[in-house]
Amino acid sequence: MLKDIFVESLMVHEAAASDAALSSASRRRFMLLPRRFSMAINFSLRGMGECADAQHFATEFTATLKKEQRKGYPALALTTDTSFLTAWTNDFGVKEIFARQVEALGKKDDVFVGISTSGNSENIVEAAKMAQQKGLHVIGLLGNGGGALKELVHTALIVPSPVTARIQEVHILLLHAIADEVITRLMNKS
Repeated sequence: MLKDIFVESLMVHEAAASDAALSSASRRRFMLLPRRFSMAINFSLRGMGECADAQHFATEFTATLKKEQRKGYPALALTTDTSFLTAWTNDFGVKEIFARQVEALGKKDDVFVGISTSGNSENIVEAAKMAQQKGLHVIGLLGNGGGALKELVHTALIVPSPVTARIQEVHILLLHAIADEVITRLMNKS
């Protein structure tokens, strides 16, 4: 059983690495982001795994990725303000919970990263729409074909698997790869 999980994970990682859409999207992403990541970064997502991933990713920018000596770069996980999250959910529900924060905090040319293993998370769809309206660059870390979000993002990184755990494993690898590339470029610009 354990070995089967490792084999399945390796197969999904290999498929993601060789996937043509992922490869071309990656090239576009790395050409674009160094300009935009000089601004604030907004992350939005749904589900416990994605919440933890967004907080982890934001920390790579504000703290450190490889224990390098550098300045911090602005990044924000939209899942950390518990007062806002509980107040908004109590009064209005979860559909626009992240869209409201993007509306309040997002600025033109910021980057919004939506993480959704299904690609159909309603609160991420609404946040992506708001990010587009405000002129943010929208990236989707998606799975299972990309869902509705693949049509709403500028850059869709779709993990070719229907299995949530395997999608999350590749998402964390993608988040580390993005952080590494962008932080390296930002450090070289300084």
